[in-house]
Amino acid sequence: MGTVSEGLKTMAGATFSDPKQKGIYDAEGNACLTIDELEQWLVLFFSRYHRDIHTGIGTTPLAKWREGILGTKAQPGRGLPARRSDTEKLRIDFMPFEERTVQDYGVVLDGLHYFHDVLRPWMNTQDPEEPKLKRKFRFRYDPRDISVLYFFDPNAGRYFAIPYRDTSLPPVSMWEFRAARKQAADLGMTHYDERALFELINRQRAIEEDSAVKTKAARTARQKRVQHAKARKATKTDLPTVSGVVPTQAPPVLNGYDPAKIRPLDDDE
Repeated sequence: MGTVSEGLKTMAGATFSDPKQKGIYDAEGNACLTIDELEQWLVLFFSRYHRDIHTGIGTTPLAKWREGILGTKAQPGRGLPARRSDTEKLRIDFMPFEERTVQDYGVVLDGLHYFHDVLRPWMNTQDPEEPKLKRKFRFRYDPRDISVLYFFDPNAGRYFAIPYRDTSLPPVSMWEFRAARKQAADLGMTHYDERALFELINRQRAIEEDSAVKTKAARTARQKRVQHAKARKATKTDLPTVSGVVPTQAPPVLNGYDPAKIRPLDDDE
């Protein structure tokens, strides 16, 4: 991870290791990648990393991997491992998890209730090693979308998706949900249900969407100003006479006009 961290520090918008190292660098102002673009950058970074010579092994990680799999003249390889056919299970296996007991109402995680009929056989079951305690099960989740938990059924030998008990609630990330809980605490809300909390989330989303529209409009307006300034500069270079602003001045004297010959009118005239 040290190599990855050092590589990330070279990118525009890097926050570095600490405020002292960051100094006065405007990380937010210089940030230019979206999350999707950062993921693509990391894939290319790892691809290059595995092709670089590492002094510790005297070769590239890719070459070392091939030696272990395919073997060398001096040592046979272990062969290719079996290809995983259940990619979804592999993905879930790497997710974070929490251990919970299964109650009559289902499972509660961070104050959110989840339920599915597949949990019924495991409600209030005893721990096989500690009969006085209720058995705990691992529930995995994707922090980007906590509307579903993943329960590995010991009997079926597979994962099952466990949705919100109230399926009308919208998907939400863990960070967004915890931010709403913090806002509820800041507002002095001590007793509230899930719907009240999700109402706060909906209000937060509306504020963010409104802000995003305004920010986008501001960026568009600024870009237009920059483009207009460039156009004006180019015009002055290409057409200096036409585009130059001439200061206002008195009109020239008309032909045949002599101010000295002007005299006041008589009453008879």
